[in-house]
Amino acid sequence: MPLPFLDATLPEKISYGSKFTIGYANRSVESASGWRQVNIDWQQNRTFADCKYAVNDQAVLDELGNFFNSVIGSAYSFRVRNYTDYKSNKISEDDPTFLDQIIVTAATAGQTTAQLIKNYVLAGQTVPKDIVKPMTGSVILGKNGSAFLSGWSINYDTGLITFSPGLAENDQITAGFLYWTPMNFQTDKLPVTLTAFKSGDVNAVLEETRLVNGGV
Repeated sequence: MPLPFLDATLPEKISYGSKFTIGYANRSVESASGWRQVNIDWQQNRTFADCKYAVNDQAVLDELGNFFNSVIGSAYSFRVRNYTDYKSNKISEDDPTFLDQIIVTAATAGQTTAQLIKNYVLAGQTVPKDIVKPMTGSVILGKNGSAFLSGWSINYDTGLITFSPGLAENDQITAGFLYWTPMNFQTDKLPVTLTAFKSGDVNAVLEETRLVNGGV
């Protein structure tokens, strides 16, 4: 069972100062002759975050404590902006464009839905990741190289796009967007050490949550 999702966002002052890590789960098996096989358990990456680097005064500690209690520790997932990966284009680039990501390479005739995705591409290999929490109002689409301004809608709770009318055969759909990462606390306990007057050190680690309508 996936965790329930609370319509809440980790405060920006916490997410901006946190340390983010992107990870996979691969299992390696090596034979006696030296051949090595890798089993890929996660087809899509997961994001982890350590919030302790963001806590630099009592006010931030207060916000983190209130948030932790509001989501009942590890009980709920919520939105987090991963400042190392939250755009359809590169972080160093300007605003997203509708040409950033190919989400439908060649449509089937009458196709009515598509999942918003981000593709990581290198050396002819494409590794897609489902985007299930796009930022409201940020999604722009293209069709066959031109802006796609009407005839579609998006569910911002799942990242699922609906086309009306359906697409023509071989239509290519592209997208630009901003997105949140759904995450939850890895623990039900929040250790806090007061290192000085009105400041402290805290151990608060987050992990990306798989949701029913996206992610594998």
